[in-house]
Amino acid sequence: MLRSSTTNCLTAPRAALMGLVLLAIPLVPASCASTPPLKLDATPAEIYQAMSRDMDRRGGSAAVFKLTKERQDARYAEMAERVTREELTTAEEHFYAGAVLVRSSNIEHLLLAESSGRRAVILGDLRGRPVAAEAVDRIAMIEGKPQVFGTQYVYNYVTGNWQLYLFDDSTTDAERADVGLPPLAWFKDRVEQLNDSKKSERLRRELKLPPVRNPDE
Repeated sequence: MLRSSTTNCLTAPRAALMGLVLLAIPLVPASCASTPPLKLDATPAEIYQAMSRDMDRRGGSAAVFKLTKERQDARYAEMAERVTREELTTAEEHFYAGAVLVRSSNIEHLLLAESSGRRAVILGDLRGRPVAAEAVDRIAMIEGKPQVFGTQYVYNYVTGNWQLYLFDDSTTDAERADVGLPPLAWFKDRVEQLNDSKKSERLRRELKLPPVRNPDE
């Protein structure tokens, strides 16, 4: 069963979080296509697809970080307004609204992402389960608490490696499966892949982060 979040609506993450850069493991691969002009009068699916293209560009170069952040913020605000106004009617619309909002670091947006994911499931789209689960983890991370499922990772300046953000080790893989998530080993493997990624190394250089080191060195 998905564990619901019970939180206060904070507006910003805790500063620095002990020198860790907060990021998330995308559960849906981002597209590599070129990004069209920002268009907000689009369906939630179209907005999600455009967001995925921007996220891919943002992950590939720090030079476009500011531009993509402004575009993302506009998308978050648009989708949050649609959800709040109860303009979404189908399971697919709720799923994509949640998939957009779960990338935000604003807890109000994340609460909407969680509720949208749950609504998608109620209406028959089980893809909403991992969206709601990831929202739970992101809220916990922003509040400085252990995440429940292990979907979030961070950059550790001390070790010079990416790592899973602190997680509740009492959560079982069966519980992850119940919310549509892969086993914990899958998330750990994704972090290892990130540490070996040339793309990640390029971003690291542009953001002036320390290089990845072998923790045994």
